[in-house]
Amino acid sequence: MAGGMSGIPIEEYGKRRDQIRNLLTTNKPDNLSLHIVDPSKYYNYDYKYHETEKEILRWELNKVRNSNLIIVDLTVEKSVGTIVELAIAYENKIPIIGVNADKENIHPWLEEICDRTFNNIETGINYIISYYLW
Repeated sequence: MAGGMSGIPIEEYGKRRDQIRNLLTTNKPDNLSLHIVDPSKYYNYDYKYHETEKEILRWELNKVRNSNLIIVDLTVEKSVGTIVELAIAYENKIPIIGVNADKENIHPWLEEICDRTFNNIETGINYIISYYLW
């Protein structure tokens, strides 16, 4: 999972990320095992247990490079970390699905870097389940 978190309360982005996780795990095929990586579950950005930002950067980009699919929450469009993650995924030909996209105001490059974008989480996850998981 990708999407802006800086300056946003964990309750806000955490709720959206939990919704994505729950929709994926409850609607996937029974015989399919999913490994969902949500950086906010690994690093606490409010309390600096990490020594440097490089530690987080390298960990997150390694996870992106080894992913089969990236789901990006586009609620926050101006996130440097998210843009870097999407560029790495794009360069590695990893499909990117955007949810919560403001289709009227999304930056054209952000729209182009995503394989598909959806206005809400439910429609995007339904697409992923039917197109990528079955």
